[in-house]
Amino acid sequence: MCGIATLIRRSTPVDPTAIDQMTSAVSHRGPDGAGTTFLTMTADGAGEIKSPGLADWQVALGHRRLAILDLSEAGRQPMSYRGRLWITFNGEIYNYVELRRELERLGREFQSQTDTEVILAAYDQWGTDCFARFRGMWGLVLIDGPRRMAIVSRDRLGIKPVYFAKARDLIGVASEIKQFASMPGVALKTNEPVLRDYLWTGYEQPGQTFFAGITPLPEGTWQSIDLTSGAVSEPHEFWRPDRIATEIVDAD
Repeated sequence: MCGIATLIRRSTPVDPTAIDQMTSAVSHRGPDGAGTTFLTMTADGAGEIKSPGLADWQVALGHRRLAILDLSEAGRQPMSYRGRLWITFNGEIYNYVELRRELERLGREFQSQTDTEVILAAYDQWGTDCFARFRGMWGLVLIDGPRRMAIVSRDRLGIKPVYFAKARDLIGVASEIKQFASMPGVALKTNEPVLRDYLWTGYEQPGQTFFAGITPLPEGTWQSIDLTSGAVSEPHEFWRPDRIATEIVDAD
């Protein structure tokens, strides 16, 4: 279990300590390390700012690490790949060894023994089609520098939590709702219609939370965020259980 946090801004100055606070709020999810990365997209899709001011970054990534695979510093997050992709990732890809072998046959090279790096290489090779190849549980934010886009993805059954919040021209993504208490412009207020329905029926409305303006990423989907305009796409499904082929086997 790890913790992720992301802030995407367009023009409003944001104190960079906000991402540290969002990351620290889930320190229990990752006791083995913490990291933050501040990015601005240059003409070639690269450009990392290590010591940002209030107005010189576009994307801030935060991560709390529970070290399971590759306990070395090579496994630290946020992680970059070829200077054009960056990721903060919570979860585990069970078939990463098989995917790594396939990617190596395609000419990919790796600097760590992590499934995180396999995700980055898989995305670089196959784009968002890579999510359908993964077997595991995950919540992630991947920054595609050349396309000036953030990709947010969640595993098939929604085992790993991923939440969105928006305030003016600032977009946040996080593992837990309480992290948004440190996001500028966000006030955690009760979503009264959802709360009433829950007390009446015992069920929470799909696509909603108990907090106004905080929404979950649907399971088995990915969404894109344009880093220039701030436009958020509709969820794109990469898996649906009703589309799985069935097979009847005679037990005799």
